[in-house]
Amino acid sequence: VTTQRGTFEAMDVPKSRIKLSFKCFDLVDKDWLSKSDPIVILQEKKKPEDPWTFVGRTEMIKDNQNPSFNDKITLEYTFESKQYLQIIVLDIDDPRNLPTSYVPNAAETDLLGRVECLLSEIVGAR
Repeated sequence: VTTQRGTFEAMDVPKSRIKLSFKCFDLVDKDWLSKSDPIVILQEKKKPEDPWTFVGRTEMIKDNQNPSFNDKITLEYTFESKQYLQIIVLDIDDPRNLPTSYVPNAAETDLLGRVECLLSEIVGAR
């Protein structure tokens, strides 16, 4: 903030970088001749009315209904603020074209699951 007297910094809010890891169990098999090829996409927004923004995604794991993803998604956790998350699990048909969001009825992906929560719910869980 700039005033006639000078510049004042916003109050420092404690933040921490965290890494989220993902596992899925008993995913629906959406492929005809093989098992699903899942990927996890993480999206975030600061306020309920904001649009979702891409945070990161895991690797695709081929033919697996119980994947344990190696890739972790790093994001910044801001203490005492709401950070809305959307975790999306998709079956990927074209590994050369990995998505950054879920598009309903897209030919390249099938929705396997989706959940919305607050980051503080994940950080506070034991």
